[in-house]
Amino acid sequence: KPILRKFFPKCGSLIAAEAEALPGALIIKAGTLDERLWLKPNTHLWASSAQPWVRIDPSATSFSKGMT
Repeated sequence: KPILRKFFPKCGSLIAAEAEALPGALIIKAGTLDERLWLKPNTHLWASSAQPWVRIDPSATSFSKGMT
């Protein structure tokens, strides 16, 4: 399904995406934000390949791979 990617016009950095498979959701690239302490991820994709230091909150939705 199509994904609409949003880029910062001055430098071309990818900052967000909207996926047709996730209506109403905006996927924000957290690394593009100056302040990230307020973020609380509620969905994890590709959790089976997460780095060992990544803590996945048990109350969050988690998918081993993609959205399947």
